[in-house]
Amino acid sequence: MEKEISPGEGRYHVELLIVGSNANNGANCGVSYANSNNEFGNSNTNIGARLTFYFEKINAMFASLQRLRVGQGKATEHACEPVSMEGI
Repeated sequence: MEKEISPGEGRYHVELLIVGSNANNGANCGVSYANSNNEFGNSNTNIGARLTFYFEKINAMFASLQRLRVGQGKATEHACEPVSMEGI
């Protein structure tokens, strides 16, 4: 989110969205908590997030994409191999 810090002067700063919070923060805790009050330069050691929160959904999405690409004949057996651009 971009906010004007000097109204009328055109000076802005960009805020960073922080997701997750420490367990002793009452209603503002857990994976669902989002805070956009701080700039990129702010750092705290008491804020964290579950990095594997969306792992299963992301893994399923990539598996579906791979099946779709193989079905169209545009992917190889291994996802890491390059796809041929011939005939495109």
